[in-house]
Amino acid sequence: MCQYQNQRVSLTLRFQTFSDSRRTLFALIILLIDDSNERIIHSYQQLTYLYIRDCQTKFNIYLLYSTRPKNQTKNYFIHIDIYEKISFTYQRSFLIPLKYSFL
Repeated sequence: MCQYQNQRVSLTLRFQTFSDSRRTLFALIILLIDDSNERIIHSYQQLTYLYIRDCQTKFNIYLLYSTRPKNQTKNYFIHIDIYEKISFTYQRSFLIPLKYSFL
């Protein structure tokens, strides 16, 4: 089983908002993608965040590569999109490269 430990990405996230957004419900979409032209989504999670409920919460997320073993020739990224949940107004995105493929 140890040989497959690098076939997933473990992610711990904690979010904060500006004071004027503390009563806003947010939708967070977290994707594990690769650098191919198609930007293949290997796995994803969706979270709902509300400051007054989740301000101290650490979200533990596991994202799996869609192929095993994962393709060592590709680079992988975590892509996070944040929207207001009620209006679905886009707020922000983050693109985080996974620099160490052996982990």
